[in-house]
Formats: sequence, C-alpha cells, structure tokens
Amino acid sequence: MDLFLDRSFRVMPPGAIGMATVSVMAIGFMGCAGGGSVTSTAPERDHRTDADMVEWMDHTVEIADTRLRVGVKHDEDWYYIGVLSTQRATVQQIAARGITIWFDPSGEKTKSLGVRYPVGILNASPGGPTSESEMPRETEERMDLLRDSAPLVDLYFEEGKPIRRQLASLAGLEAAYSFEFGAFTMELRIPRSAARSDEFAVPTPMEGMLRVGFATEQAPRPTDEEAGSTLPGARGNSGGFGAVGRDFGGRGAAGPSPLFQGPIDDWVKVLIR
Repeated sequence: MDLFLDRSFRVMPPGAIGMATVSVMAIGFMGCAGGGSVTSTAPERDHRTDADMVEWMDHTVEIADTRLRVGVKHDEDWYYIGVLSTQRATVQQIAARGITIWFDPSGEKTKSLGVRYPVGILNASPGGPTSESEMPRETEERMDLLRDSAPLVDLYFEEGKPIRRQLASLAGLEAAYSFEFGAFTMELRIPRSAARSDEFAVPTPMEGMLRVGFATEQAPRPTDEEAGSTLPGARGNSGGFGAVGRDFGGRGAAGPSPLFQGPIDDWVKVLIR
C-alpha cells in the first residue's frame, strides 16, 4: 500500500516558484554521450546551489547502468557536482540511506575524501530508525525525519569513518537536494583549496584529471510487509526544507520492491579544462 501517493507538501526557496517543474521535465532531455568520463568546464552563468538541474542540461553522463546521471563543472575556486535520478529504486534508496560523493585527485579510485549528502533518513540520528522495519508508517512522521536530516552532512577523510557536521557550519561547502515529482536531484559546491575552506577541500589535480565516485549503501531485503512501502518527498539545502511527496520514487517497473536494488559504486573520470 502506497501511503504517500495522495500526499503533497512543498516549500520553495524565494524566486524558485515553477522552476522545479521545469527542471524535472528537462531531465528526460538531458544527454551527454556517456561512458566513464566527463569534461569539466566553467559554468555558463553564476551558479546557485539549489538542486535545480536546468543548468546541467547536456552536461551529465549516465552511470550505474543508467540509474544515475552525474555532471561536474568548476571555476577558479569551486567544483560543482550535479546528480539526478528518476529510477524509483535509486530515488528511494538515497532517501533512506543517502549518497556519498568521493574525490581522488590522484586519478585513482581511493575512498579517502568524500561527502555524504543527503545522509538519508536511516543515518540521520543515533536515536532514530536504523532499518526499514523501524521506519514509521505515518506520512507526517517520515516527513519529520526528512526535515531532521536536511541540515546534516557526513565528511570522510577515511572510508568507513564519517564525521557528522552541520552543513551550515562548513565554510565554503554548499549542498542542496530535492525529492520531487518522482526524481532525486542534488548539487554540491566543493572548495578547491584551503583558502576557501580549511575544513574540507578537494585539491586541484596535477595532471588535469580528477576521479569522482558515487556510492550508495547496501540495504537488506525487505519483509513482505515492507515490500510495498515508499518514502515521502523532500527538498533541503543548507538546513532548509521543502517537498513534493506525490508519487515519490517515480513510476518504476513492476516486480519485486525496487527499494533494495544496489548498491551503486561507480566512478567517473573528470577532465579539467
């Protein structure tokens, strides 16, 4: 039983009314011939970290067997990361357990510098639910959990050892995510040097090539009772929150519950131009 199909909740940032609809409609037209590499260039206009993907059209590639589209841009001071998915399994998995972006300036695939955002409902609080079986069944309770997780970010300087921080406390780091109209979108702005942030920065690679990884967590198979559950939608940036919960998770293919497909663990080669 889908508890959220008929529910809708939205808070949009100032000046953004209507833009979410445009960006989600544009997702189907995004394209950049894919594979495991992307060329990073400067944004065409002043960048706003707001999870609106319109400026990423023609600047993303498909990875993880088409479950994610990702893009990277940069200027003198920042890297900009764009991520989106309309695949129901992936959208729900990220809402529950988050997504981690890894950076390796050496060009290898070492998971020693990363950011998890969103952290996911099940990672949000030591006192909160830690498995799907503990998730509350009521819509409003799940919405509250999404609100609570929006201001949180995990930093990694070693795989498996996240450092929980408030996003607003990290100088230079900006992040925004949205679960709307069956799609997940997310943007990060990452400092390129300690001059912008002495807490978290991704050094400029010497050879003009950066590896960026995208990873989700493995989840256990659901029980029969959990198999039909979904999560509500949400938008959060720098602690803010908004949502459209209607038809959260998209209209994935029929069959076993898609919530537990995964995990994703893919890298792209980023050519800095």
